[in-house]
Amino acid sequence: MSFDLGRDGLDHGIEIEPGQFDNCHKGKRAWVFGTGPSLKNITDPQWEIIDSEISIGCGNIAAFHDMQYLAVGELHYDDDGELWPSATESKAEYKFVVEGPQKIMPYPNVRYRRLQHPGATLDEGLMMWKTSAHACLNLAIIMGCNPIILLGIDYRENAHVIPQANDSEGRGFCSLRFTSDDWTEEDNRKNFDRFLPLAEERKIIILNGNPDSAVDCFDKVKLGNYLGVCKAIL
Repeated sequence: MSFDLGRDGLDHGIEIEPGQFDNCHKGKRAWVFGTGPSLKNITDPQWEIIDSEISIGCGNIAAFHDMQYLAVGELHYDDDGELWPSATESKAEYKFVVEGPQKIMPYPNVRYRRLQHPGATLDEGLMMWKTSAHACLNLAIIMGCNPIILLGIDYRENAHVIPQANDSEGRGFCSLRFTSDDWTEEDNRKNFDRFLPLAEERKIIILNGNPDSAVDCFDKVKLGNYLGVCKAIL
C-alpha cells in the first residue's frame, strides 16, 4: 500500500489491492453512523459496545465520536481553510473519500468512485447520493458486515449532533443544500431503499437504531432494547 500524489500533483489517495475490502468483516456486526441529533441519546455503556465492534461514520462525525472507518464525500473546509476534524484529527483506520480534484490531504486516504446506485465492490465504487451516509452503508455491505445497525440517520430536521462548517446551530454544511432544485431531504430519505435488493441478495440484515428516524425502509429497533436482547441471547 503506497501513497500516490499522481503525476498531476493531486492527491489520488493510497493504492489498494483489488477486492481488498470485499467481505473483510464478513458476518461481523457493524454500526453505521450519520450525524443526526439522536446520537446524543447513546449512553457510555452503549458506546463501549459499539467501539469494540466495526464502526463506519460519515461527515464530521469525528468531532463528536471517532470511528474505525470514515466515508465522506467532498472534504469540507471551514472559513479559515482548515479541514473538518474528520479529516485532520480522526484516528480512523481508513478514510474513504470520493474521487475528484481535491487538495492534497494531510493523511493517507482511499478514493472511491461516486455512484447513484449501491456498488457491489469498492473497485466499482460507493453510492453517494448527496449524503455520505449512503457511502458508509454501502461500504458496510461490501465488507460483508451482518447485521448492520444505523444510528444517527435521522432526517427529521435540518440538524446535526455537532456543528458543521462553522454553523453554531448545527444545521450543517449539507443540510443547507436541501433547498436545491435537484435534491430534497425527502429524496435523501427515500434513496436508502436502493440498498434493499443488494442486502437481500447477500442476506444482510439492516436495522435502523432510531425508531423516530424518517428513513422507513429498514426495520426499526430501540438501541437499548436491541442490545438487551442480544445480551440475553448470548
